[in-house]
Amino acid sequence: MGIEDRLRRLEARAEGPPQKFPDWELSDQLAALGHRLQFRVRFAHFNPALRYPATDHELRLMGHIIEHRNEEGFAPELYDPTKYPTRVPAPLEPYVERMAPEQQPQRDLSLYANRHRSREARERQRWEESLEGRHAAAQERVEAARRDLAYRSDVGVRHFGNPPILEEHDERLSRALAELREIEQEIERSGGK
Repeated sequence: MGIEDRLRRLEARAEGPPQKFPDWELSDQLAALGHRLQFRVRFAHFNPALRYPATDHELRLMGHIIEHRNEEGFAPELYDPTKYPTRVPAPLEPYVERMAPEQQPQRDLSLYANRHRSREARERQRWEESLEGRHAAAQERVEAARRDLAYRSDVGVRHFGNPPILEEHDERLSRALAELREIEQEIERSGGK
C-alpha cells in the first residue's frame, strides 16, 4: 500500500462518499461537464478571475476526463470515483475552483434536476452548428433582409418620393443570399440534405 492510496482513502473519508445519481448516465454527466467547461474556457479571457465553482463530484469527473482524454472510446465501468482526488486537475486550474463544501449538495442536486435542460442545450448547439441548422439560420436572415428591404423601400416611396429599392442593389440582402448559396453548395458537396 503506497502513500498515494492512503492519501486517497483519507480524502474520501474526509469528504464523505461520492454523490451518486443512479438514473443519470455517466456519459451524459461527462458531456454536460465538458460543455460547461468548454464554455468557461472559451470566455475566460473576459474575466480571468472568474472561475467555475466545481463540486467534488465534478472534480472527480474532471480527473477522469483528464486521465482518459486521449482514448477513443469510454466505458462507464472504468470510472471509479474513489480513484480521483477532489482537487482541481492541473490543466484546469486557471478556469476552475473547488466550491465550498457546504454548498455542494445543493449544487449537485441542482445539476441533477436540470440535466434534461443541459442535454437539450447541447443538442440545440449541435444542431445549430450542423449544416441543417446553419441553412435554417441563413434562410431566416434572408427573409429578415427581405422584410427590412420591403419596409425601407415602402417608406422611401411613400414619404420621400424615392424610387423603390431593387433586391440586387441591397447590400444586406446580397450578403444574406450569398451566405445561403454558400451553405447550399456545401450541402450539395456533402451529399444532399
